[in-house]
Amino acid sequence: MRLVLTLSLSVLTAFPVGAVLGNAHRPGSLPWSDTVQVESFDPAGGQLVGVRLLIEAFVRADLRAENLGSAPDLVHAQVSALVRVALPNGEPVAELPFDAATTWTLDRFDGQSDFAGPSGRSIRPAGRRYTEVLIGDPALLLDFVGPVGGGGYVDLPVSAQGLTFILGNQELLRFEDPAAGVRVRVEYFAIP
Repeated sequence: MRLVLTLSLSVLTAFPVGAVLGNAHRPGSLPWSDTVQVESFDPAGGQLVGVRLLIEAFVRADLRAENLGSAPDLVHAQVSALVRVALPNGEPVAELPFDAATTWTLDRFDGQSDFAGPSGRSIRPAGRRYTEVLIGDPALLLDFVGPVGGGGYVDLPVSAQGLTFILGNQELLRFEDPAAGVRVRVEYFAIP
């Protein structure tokens, strides 16, 4: 993977252009692939010398287990997810991981399949991850330049994959629902 953190010294003296603009993929069940659009750079604002992508991933899950067996059970529940953001050419620039796990001791089945009481448990982990990506490669900057006068957009491929599991030795009733979303914002740096 070609590293895009190659800003020249001229970027450090460039001025940010306009507000931070962005778009998001709302949380959806895993796995998914999508595209988010960010407003392109208007070349009327000067010469584009740098792009900063501000990326925020959010993951949530609902994991539940009910021991249906006649003996107590040690049950492990885990969710892992990975949210990816790529440049318009498909080159990945960010991978944001998430992982949460718990272990329960569940008593024998209490007669109710409600994921509660002595024989049931649930966990609803959630989290956010942030990163910034700086782009200074002139060839990559071209993908962010739109029409003079504005109004153009840049399509950034985004995707999320996940894995959940609930393991025990007795017969288990399981419920697993992982979801993730991502927000991408862009800030342009230009020399007038």
